[in-house]
Amino acid sequence: MEETAFFGLLAASVLMGALVLHRRKETREEARLRREKLVFHAVSIKSGNEACQAAQYLKGVRFLAQEAPGLPLPGCHAAECTCVYVHYDDRRFHNRRDVYMNKVYLAAEVEVERRHEAGRRKTDRPSLQAAH
Repeated sequence: MEETAFFGLLAASVLMGALVLHRRKETREEARLRREKLVFHAVSIKSGNEACQAAQYLKGVRFLAQEAPGLPLPGCHAAECTCVYVHYDDRRFHNRRDVYMNKVYLAAEVEVERRHEAGRRKTDRPSLQAAH
């Protein structure tokens, strides 16, 4: 019976060790992804109804979080500033590759072939059979 208890305890220990190691691996990966995401963390300034001129000027502008101006904005003359930061994962509004996703590049006119010689591949050369 002592052997059964020993092997049961050993199996439980191995299982717990495997779970701990697996959990650490996930945590490291999540931390790496979080750090990468924070590199381009951005903010914009959302102002209230009585926004100062500085807040109105910056409406819709995204800043990298570490480059954003502090609140209240310099030049704010409100008795109590109601501006807040709105957070984003990325500074960009749209995916830069939208033109490729919409296949706009395929709509370009096809230019006239300017090469005079055939390519080096067998498929680029005219077949001898076709010439006869």
